[in-house]
Amino acid sequence: LNSYLGGEALLAHYTIASNGKSLSTTDVLIDSGANGNIFVSKTFANKLIEDLRIEQLRRFEPHAVGGYDGQYSEIIQRYLRGTLQVQNRILPGEVIIVVNLGYDLILGKYWL
Repeated sequence: LNSYLGGEALLAHYTIASNGKSLSTTDVLIDSGANGNIFVSKTFANKLIEDLRIEQLRRFEPHAVGGYDGQYSEIIQRYLRGTLQVQNRILPGEVIIVVNLGYDLILGKYWL
């Protein structure tokens, strides 16, 4: 059974661009169970804000998010908006939700 469990995570290379600058990471998890588009760790979000001057938004109704077990674990209090580049595709105005993560970014099931 051990040979059927675990293994390497499905990771990707990702670039976020804003204001003529870009920041890349290879610490991007592709997660088919994530019911959202793009999630960013608080640490990487702060880098994006500082280095790229990416837009940070807080004016919205806070929303609870949960893990795989369906339990709510955090309230979303901010998100970012910027132009993304993934595998040479440019996506303007993407919303990136800021949460506590173990990866720089998680791409949800909408990316599959």
